[in-house]
Amino acid sequence: MKQKIYNHLEIIIILITIAISFLCSWLISQQISDSDIIIKTNQNYTALDIFLNNSEAALCILSGIVTLGLLSFIIMFLNLMNIGVYFLYTLKATTLWKALYLTIFHGTIELLGLFLVYYVVLNLSKIIFITRTVKIDKNILIKNIKFIVFAVFCLLIAAVIEVLIING
Repeated sequence: MKQKIYNHLEIIIILITIAISFLCSWLISQQISDSDIIIKTNQNYTALDIFLNNSEAALCILSGIVTLGLLSFIIMFLNLMNIGVYFLYTLKATTLWKALYLTIFHGTIELLGLFLVYYVVLNLSKIIFITRTVKIDKNILIKNIKFIVFAVFCLLIAAVIEVLIING
């Protein structure tokens, strides 16, 4: 049983992160009134601006390997909470369809990219913690590098979709 938990530790931590973020988003959104302005509109963001911003978040998550995933947890929590508050605020201010339109198309791909980076950090942290060494098997390292490359691709695609949605 203990070995099964170790095998799925990354997924368990990711699910806990999502649950805590969702709860906090919901609690914060209860404090927002219709007259509050939490979203700046009419920004002229380019796909490159958005991609670089998301890449910075991914690099911060990746740097969490130094803290065995603690910093990554905090950054993912804050990102998920912000997305949740934005979605709930948009839902409160508009309709369900508008809130989904503004978040679901690019947000799903963006979150996939960030979660892949988070998974890599948790996976490598688990290996370092269990083996008590920073020596990582070549196959595991290659698999994690592939995850990072795919995550960067997801962040790029999400940025392009987000610009298309923002510009209508």
